[in-house]
Amino acid sequence: MRPHTVAGLCGMALVAALYVVYSRILQWTGDELGLSWLLALLLPGVLAGHLSLWRDNDSELAAREGALAGAITAHFAALLLLSLLALGVLNTDWAHYARQVGPEIASAVHDAALPAAIVAGAITAGITYAGCTLAGWLGALVYVAAREPVRSAYCILRKSLGM
Repeated sequence: MRPHTVAGLCGMALVAALYVVYSRILQWTGDELGLSWLLALLLPGVLAGHLSLWRDNDSELAAREGALAGAITAHFAALLLLSLLALGVLNTDWAHYARQVGPEIASAVHDAALPAAIVAGAITAGITYAGCTLAGWLGALVYVAAREPVRSAYCILRKSLGM
């Protein structure tokens, strides 16, 4: 299997885990995940970069594999986001909403809900694909940049300890 495929599948599992963690933290504390949690989306790119360098030792290929891993991760993330958006629109209790705001307003909102959800879904999918692909690419670049200094420090440490 290609490095981007393995890393993309791991990215899908990561996205699912982030959604579970998010729902639990939101349920237990009422807090949301911070932006620092989005840094976890660099991990598929890091994994793709590692596997690619291990296989071919080509840093340009590693960056490309990282971007492809991010794109594969984005497929699952976008599907999950669009599914949640569709479920939100479909599970709306329009009768209850009509009692709260009145039948005319509820009817207008009901008629606009599906087109608004489609537009929001398209925008969300585009942002998701761009963000995950960029995160995968950056993850691979970070790995490639950090690999040699870490390896050099490890080799120096081994020599100094006499291993």
